[in-house]
Amino acid sequence: MVAGEQPILIAATSGRSKCKACVYLGGADPTITMGSQRVGLPGHAAGVTVYHWCHPACFATHCLRVDYAPTGAAKCKADGGTIAKGAIRLLLGHKKEATKYSVENAYRTIIPQLIALLGRDKVTLQGLETLSLDDRARAESFVFEGAGRGTSTGGHCASNRAESSKKARQPAAAKPCSKPAASKRARPVAFVPGPTAKPGAKNARQKKKAVMEEGDEFEICD
Repeated sequence: MVAGEQPILIAATSGRSKCKACVYLGGADPTITMGSQRVGLPGHAAGVTVYHWCHPACFATHCLRVDYAPTGAAKCKADGGTIAKGAIRLLLGHKKEATKYSVENAYRTIIPQLIALLGRDKVTLQGLETLSLDDRARAESFVFEGAGRGTSTGGHCASNRAESSKKARQPAAAKPCSKPAASKRARPVAFVPGPTAKPGAKNARQKKKAVMEEGDEFEICD
């Protein structure tokens, strides 16, 4: 993040500045009195950063918006991370001059200061109607409840995805079986016959035995 590229909330050092929102939208009195709080929107003129000033109430009503990032080219001013195409982004300021943030980094903007100064009911988030119901609730959670506090960009989604993936990988519980389990039987051991003698040799021995039993009268040759 580069200093001077984010909206700021400070006290007016003089009574000369005018509220740009009042000027553009036809507010009653655009004058910002000395010592009152004012929101500074960064801009550029002659190669240097300048600020356009707004009443905090005007800024909170007209200059906070959410939408889906149309490309993946923008970077979040809070941490420099890329805002992926299709991700919810938070815009502070007027249209093309708005400062862009990942919605998860809403707590790192001046929004918490505006809520503390004006109250939650005085801060309006434009563009919610363009989001899905789930994304609308998520955006409001980050912006108004500080759900992203202490997490990096995209951390909240990643955590949910990781938790869902973990639950999906867990094996399902075994269903109770209505039939009694069959008793285990010992597996029969397969009989492996040993080497057998050749039929010719076996017959020769039987003949020799028979001759020997008759009195060894003949000599048997294999």
